[in-house]
Amino acid sequence: KAQLEDAEKHINSDISKDSGKRLFPQMIKVDSNPYIKGLESQAASYIANPKVYEKSWEFGVQQFPYSKNLRSEFSNRLETASFLFTQNNGAYSKNENLLKDIFNSLEALCYYHKGGNLDEGRDNKDSNMNRFVYSSYNVALLNIMTAYPDIILPSVKQRWLNCVSDVATYQINTFNKYNTKNPHGAFYYANMDSCYTALMGAAGEILDNDTYRETAV
Repeated sequence: KAQLEDAEKHINSDISKDSGKRLFPQMIKVDSNPYIKGLESQAASYIANPKVYEKSWEFGVQQFPYSKNLRSEFSNRLETASFLFTQNNGAYSKNENLLKDIFNSLEALCYYHKGGNLDEGRDNKDSNMNRFVYSSYNVALLNIMTAYPDIILPSVKQRWLNCVSDVATYQINTFNKYNTKNPHGAFYYANMDSCYTALMGAAGEILDNDTYRETAV
């Protein structure tokens, strides 16, 4: 909790340090985009109903006993919030409360896996949830880091980078196209191939790791 409070104070001082770069294209006419209002409605809900997530693996399993619960909770939330936050002309551009929600989600998910695997300790296991959840995690983190490279406290950032590395390593060992031991691995399920590509491609950029980049394509 103390580290997140420090991070929130850090937001106030470094939110103005805009790199001028963006991971996602900018919506020049935000008001006329038919999809933006729906996303903004979701963002308003995130801010109005802030979540409290337990910051440990044991409590995380209690709070989310099925890995599918984690997909429902975090996947859309992270991508929607990070997209709107980094839009220059939108209603939630540089919105501190929305960024706090993003940080809260990123922080929680770095505790909720074991060895890069969300299924560990949970019932009704579904390894696809790793790719659904952490593709969103990595894309959101890369989006924030691209736009505001100094906005994350170094101590917090390192913990999140360790999460990215653990998850990517687990994916290489269990799913990637060179692994023939998993009959439901790469090329079996198109949605998972796309999530794997997003997860590993973003991990490669976040960690500047060519192995991750190469296995993403």
